Amino acid sequence: MMDSWPPRPHPGPQTEFFSRTEFEIFYGGAVSGGKSWALVVCALEHISNPKYRAIIIRRKFPQLHHIEDLCWQMYPRFGGQYRAAERCWVFSSGARINLGHMQHEMDRFNFQGKEYHKILIDEAPQFTQTQYLYMFSRARSPDAQLRPQILCTGNPGGIGHRFIKERFIDIAEPRTVYIDPGTGLSRYFIPATVYDNPTILDNDPEYVKRLEALPEVERRQYLYGDWDIFEGMAFPELKREDHGCDPFRIPPEWTRFMTFDWGYSKPFAALWFAVDYDENLYVYRELYGTKDGTLDTGLKMTAESIAKKILSLEREDNDQIRTRLMDPSAFGTLPNYRTKETIHGTIDLDFQAAGLFFQKADNDRIQGKQQIHKRLEMGDEEGPKIKIFNNLRFFWEIMPDLALNESDQEDVDSRNQPDHLYDAFRYGCSFRPMRPKRAYTEIRGTFKDERRRLMRAKHYSKVHGVSIDLAYLKVK
Repeated sequence: MMDSWPPRPHPGPQTEFFSRTEFEIFYGGAVSGGKSWALVVCALEHISNPKYRAIIIRRKFPQLHHIEDLCWQMYPRFGGQYRAAERCWVFSSGARINLGHMQHEMDRFNFQGKEYHKILIDEAPQFTQTQYLYMFSRARSPDAQLRPQILCTGNPGGIGHRFIKERFIDIAEPRTVYIDPGTGLSRYFIPATVYDNPTILDNDPEYVKRLEALPEVERRQYLYGDWDIFEGMAFPELKREDHGCDPFRIPPEWTRFMTFDWGYSKPFAALWFAVDYDENLYVYRELYGTKDGTLDTGLKMTAESIAKKILSLEREDNDQIRTRLMDPSAFGTLPNYRTKETIHGTIDLDFQAAGLFFQKADNDRIQGKQQIHKRLEMGDEEGPKIKIFNNLRFFWEIMPDLALNESDQEDVDSRNQPDHLYDAFRYGCSFRPMRPKRAYTEIRGTFKDERRRLMRAKHYSKVHGVSIDLAYLKVK
């Protein structure tokens, strides 16, 4: 005899998860909020309908083991029989709940032609944006009693962190129905933490203490579900409050240069840098070639069209650009399948024909990334050696959420996230590298020495809230 529906959820987020009717629902945030259990239970809702089809998905096949264990604990009690060859639970009515994975980007096409009424995605931030959105095409139903729905869970972090954060966390307050203005489809976010799971709190009361003992990043992520930080961030030190600055007129005496990373089907990215008298960098302008509403789809613009846009922007501000840098691959002949991107044989020659001349950028990915870290470091008194204007929309959308390459922690993942703007940023930091500090040999009392002390005193005054005169006595 089958157990009654629904199984007894905990009061709070789990109960709410079962009752919501929006098309997309995201449940979770912190660890141990009872997310996977709730997902497995929600898949049972329509098993009395012989037409019902559902699928529970994890990114990698080994990660399905936890879901399989939960299914074995529960589904036989509802009359479910497991067909291992099909990785499918079949119920007496004929309803089916499949288990699947999507480890590689192209694995999404393994679901082509399939129809599901409930698509349940465990740890959604581990999936790419294209994988997640592809499953929308599989959510369909010819039966009015089986309304399609996408239910997902997850913690901060993973390759899809930024996408999920924008899609559910940033658009509205938690527990607020959001209607997508483009599609009319509804979304809903239910936050949950370990404190919402009495099973853990009662049976393992020390677990919360173990979470509290984690390093700051993991503690904020796992205990509190903080979406502004996650494990695997490429640049955790990058913060708008430390590295952002309000736009200002760049002094004409400062050296200016620009960097460019080519993109056609993917976005192109251009950044403009200025260098002050103390070798601090300022990123003061961006040009990012992407369609509205996306970050990883290019405009398929020719180099000539891009050059006209670049020159137009520079004329408006009367920029005097000393050097232009571009990815070295743009100086070589493109493979046959990319010949439509160029007119004169190489991207560089196309830009030359349009009046823009570039040098080859330093494309050492590891050293370039290290130069970014050095620039972002917060000194005791001087602060970071780079500032980025706060009005650079795409920089602040993309850079803080970049994830590391899972197979090479020394590099940024360049396959599953938009990285063209990062590459342009890396070229700029590599062009003006931070070098080891030399022993101070400036003669005391000279104009250069007094100016240096004054700049340090101003920063000390701002940080410590003291007068300039007192700060001047504190610094050397």
